[in-house]
Amino acid sequence: MIDIQHSVVLPYGDRQLFDLVNDIEAYPLFLEGCERVRLLERHADHLDAEVEVALGGRRWQLVARNRFQAPQWIELELLDGPLHDFRGCWKFTPQAQGQCRVELQLRFRLPRRWLEPAARPVVHYMIRRSEASFRARAEALYGS
Repeated sequence: MIDIQHSVVLPYGDRQLFDLVNDIEAYPLFLEGCERVRLLERHADHLDAEVEVALGGRRWQLVARNRFQAPQWIELELLDGPLHDFRGCWKFTPQAQGQCRVELQLRFRLPRRWLEPAARPVVHYMIRRSEASFRARAEALYGS
């Protein structure tokens, strides 16, 4: 099982960061490896989307359901794709001086479990790269 917990405090409001993360259709504009997103359904409390990811010369197609309560959290569920038992959650907690703590928790199994020890450092690297992409997107949208 791969279990990721990542946290960062950013100089933006919880609503701004929630909106940025929940705008899944914009991911191909700034998130490395995200080739295409097609929104399947959008409701007041969740959305379903098909996401095409290309990394390391391979392509995957995922169908994800994001349940949310704005601006506190977004729960991630994989409806179809190459990962098993996938669960994730973004949490947005207001901090002093208009800042926000953003927490990302991910938990999943790879189809070939024996690859998980080798995959952990790669997943951590991808999380750090994604954080940098989200941070740059926030600066572009909201200023620094």
